[in-house]
Amino acid sequence: MLNQNTRDKQSAQNEFLDLSVAEVFQLMMDVSCVPVLASAISPPSDTETTEGVTAIIGLAGKLSGACVLRMPETVALKLAELMVGTPMTHFDRTVKDALGEVCNMLAGTWKGKQAEFAATCMLSVPAVISGSDYEFHLPRPAFHTQRTYCFVGQLFTFSIDCQGL
Repeated sequence: MLNQNTRDKQSAQNEFLDLSVAEVFQLMMDVSCVPVLASAISPPSDTETTEGVTAIIGLAGKLSGACVLRMPETVALKLAELMVGTPMTHFDRTVKDALGEVCNMLAGTWKGKQAEFAATCMLSVPAVISGSDYEFHLPRPAFHTQRTYCFVGQLFTFSIDCQGL
C-alpha cells in the first residue's frame, strides 16, 4: 500500500512524463500521443507472437537508474516513418536510431521538467535491444513508474526506474 507522499510523488512524475511524451511526439512527429489506462488494453493472445524492441537510456548523477521505451517492431516502424517522413518496411538501422533518439528525447524532456535534476543528472547514449526472446533486469528501484501511450492507433510503454527521486 502506497503512503500519501509516495502517491503524490507518483502522480507528479506521471504528470511530468505525460507532458514530456506529448511534447516530444508533437514536436518530432507532429502527432498527438496520449496516455492509455492499462485496464483499456487487451493482452496479446497466446498464439500471437510479436517481435519486441526496447530502447534504454541510463541515468547517472543525482538520479541513477534507467528510462525504458518498449514497443512491438510494427510500432517502431510507424514511429520511424513519422520521424523521417518515408515509409519503413524493414527493421533496420534507421528504425533503431529513431527509437533510440525518441527514448533519449523523452528521458531528457522528463528530467528537464524538474529543476533539481536538469543539471545534476546525466543521460547515457541509448541502447536498443530487439527480438522475441529477451529480458533485461535492473536493480530494484526506489521509484518506478510505467505508462502506456497511444499515437495514431499505436501503443507503447515508457517506464522510469531510479534511485534518488
